[in-house]
Amino acid sequence: MAEILTAQRDYDAAQRHLRGDLCDKPEMLRRLHALRGKIFAATGHSTEAISELLRVIDHDEDGSLNYVLARQYQKLGDEKSAALAFERYRRFRPQ
Repeated sequence: MAEILTAQRDYDAAQRHLRGDLCDKPEMLRRLHALRGKIFAATGHSTEAISELLRVIDHDEDGSLNYVLARQYQKLGDEKSAALAFERYRRFRPQ
């Protein structure tokens, strides 16, 4: 449900669904942290977004997490970290 609400940009409702969703399955925890990172990024909480995204960045399957991470670094003025994240993002893009 939280993924659907996030796609609809209803971040407050999405966060309410995430609060009790912690579970023992690693793949679900990764999805939870990725989704929380995206919600924090969309709501202007860059530091929290970076923290959540860094927990799962090694499991980025399509580059989208690296892109969001890079944008958050930019917002905080960390151009070096942003450049590294953008480089990882570009590796997922077809030439």
